[in-house]
Amino acid sequence: MARRSNAFLIHHLCNITRMARLLNRKITIAAVAIAAVIGVMLIAPMSFAAMSSNGSITANVSGPNTHEKSLSALGKAAEKYIVPGGEAAQGLSVSRANLGMALAAGAPPMQRGGPLVGEQMHGRHGSFANVTIDAARAKAVVEASIPNYKVGTITSAGTSWIVPIEDGKGVVTRMALSKVSASTADQAKTTIEDSLKRGWKTGEPRLTRVIYNVPLIDSSGVAITYARVDGRNGEIIRGPTTIPSITSDQAKTIVSAAIKQFTVGDVRDRGSVWMVSIKYKDKVLMTIPLGKLNTPTSEDATKVVQDSLAKGWNVGSPTLARLIYSVPIIVENNTIGIIHVNGGTGEIITGPPILRR
Repeated sequence: MARRSNAFLIHHLCNITRMARLLNRKITIAAVAIAAVIGVMLIAPMSFAAMSSNGSITANVSGPNTHEKSLSALGKAAEKYIVPGGEAAQGLSVSRANLGMALAAGAPPMQRGGPLVGEQMHGRHGSFANVTIDAARAKAVVEASIPNYKVGTITSAGTSWIVPIEDGKGVVTRMALSKVSASTADQAKTTIEDSLKRGWKTGEPRLTRVIYNVPLIDSSGVAITYARVDGRNGEIIRGPTTIPSITSDQAKTIVSAAIKQFTVGDVRDRGSVWMVSIKYKDKVLMTIPLGKLNTPTSEDATKVVQDSLAKGWNVGSPTLARLIYSVPIIVENNTIGIIHVNGGTGEIITGPPILRR
């Protein structure tokens, strides 16, 4: 009886010991989890603050509405750059007398490499150590260039016309003009030219890093676009000119004269067709596809093109896009190829075909 009682007691002691070990393990896990949560609560705000304020921790960094406030501030700041003067997006069905009102609604200034809005928002203004001119000088430089302004080659972009403004040295700025106000490129050109005749002036420059953004204001007092001045050397930042130095008729004459120097080059097999290359000054200018039904061999394809070239090829009416004239080559009322002429230099462009976007 005593043995049975001792065995029963030992069994219960073992169970109690086992339960104590299990409870101790659970308590340890719970303690570790609580410590981890407390650690995250303490560390997370400090890390977020460091990323948000260049290493300085602010009191409201971990507030519940921080993200919403940041987005709101970014939106308000961006609005200053989207429509200079804040009036360009008010309406489109207006007369051409007010250019600012005719600008494409919500369209940002078309200046290449515009203000560094993202960096401005986060407070990273960059180094101003290299800026050698003040705002007054930047304004005067742009003011002096205004009398030389003229409209460059206008291109289409969706519901807007992109109108470059040049000063004789290159593109100073670009503007987006709604097609509601100007249904054709010629109307867009007339709108801008009429506005220029009434007079433009400059607003107060704003320095972003080392670039002065100088607003251009029309006769009605609306900031319609801006020019940029390099604060390190006082020069206006320009893009390549879009105004051709040769006319459409001159481009046509250039190609007509070049045809006399065309020669037939290599013939390549492309399955059901032969690709016959046409060379100009030993460089491939274009290729002509010929079906194998009528020209079963490469020699046949070469002879057909040579005979056609000997009879004479005609030139169609050129079209201009981005300072490049596209001149069609016509044989028996069919366009067999396009020759590209640089509108700035008058040179025929050879090499790979030009891709249009």
